[in-house]
Amino acid sequence: METLTKKQKQILDFIKKFIKQKGYSPSLEETAQHFKLAISTVHEHMENLEKEGYIIKKHNSIRSICINKSMPENFVNIPIIGTIMAFDPEKYKKNPPKTYFALKVKGNEMSKDGISNGAIVVVKRKN
Repeated sequence: METLTKKQKQILDFIKKFIKQKGYSPSLEETAQHFKLAISTVHEHMENLEKEGYIIKKHNSIRSICINKSMPENFVNIPIIGTIMAFDPEKYKKNPPKTYFALKVKGNEMSKDGISNGAIVVVKRKN
């Protein structure tokens, strides 16, 4: 899951509020009208929200958007950007892609520290 764009967050908040007030999800048209956007633009945002796991849609069904309740509010998608040898942490230090990223560990050189072959390590970039 990527971090939501400002517009995606606004659309997600609109969907949540709409469902809370009316008991059913807004249509694409209602969402487009609310944000003064083209339906195709709203559709693209909805597809991205679904792909990232924020909403669940029943395709070919009207008003079928649900908020993914299993997704914590502060959930952040951290991309796995590559594989790194367990003894080579300097490889991605120069140009990390985001504030947080993940690397898959190859090798057992750090197993004494609890980091073994195949582990996923989450890294926070220092500013």
